[in-house]
This record gives sequence, C-alpha cells and structure tokens, in this order.
Amino acid sequence: MIVPHPTRIVRRGKGFTFDCGTSVRVTPGAEQAARLLRALLRPATGLPLPIADHGQIVIALDAKLVGLGAEGYALTTNEHGVLLRAATTNGLAHGVQTIR
Repeated sequence: MIVPHPTRIVRRGKGFTFDCGTSVRVTPGAEQAARLLRALLRPATGLPLPIADHGQIVIALDAKLVGLGAEGYALTTNEHGVLLRAATTNGLAHGVQTIR
C-alpha cells in the first residue's frame, strides 16, 4: 500500500526487475534523491546501483512538472526501467520512498 494514496495509477505492461546491471541516471539537482535511493536499496538488495549516463532508473528534477504540489511526483515503470520525476527535491524524496 502506498500512503498517501496516489491520485492516479495506470497499469501498462510488466514491472521492472532490479539486477546487478541496474544503474541510476541523475539529472542536475536530483543527486540527493539518487544517494537516498542507493542507500535505501543496497542493504535490501545487495546491488550497488552505480550512477551512469544511461541508467535504467532515471531520477529527474523537472520544474515544468506542475500540479503535483511541493511533495508530489510522477513515477513511471515498465520492463525497461523506472522514471521518477518531481518539481522539487521533496517530491523526489517521496518518490524514492515509493520505489523502496
């Protein structure tokens, strides 16, 4: 269960499976969220989740993402990867907790 409840969920295809080849791509300003994700997932998965230019997990600070409030975020997953976007760093932190 996700709390607070998402405003919208759309199921499309399969989910993403983390493995030893999974890496994280980070846009400017989203570095703290990437560090948090890596710190939270490593003990549970044993995966290093290195930062890379072409990571399957993308964490993006996107000021143009409006209408979600200061703590809102958009999370998209499919069998190829995970995209977490938010207009604020607080939103990214909440999105990381959902991925966790």
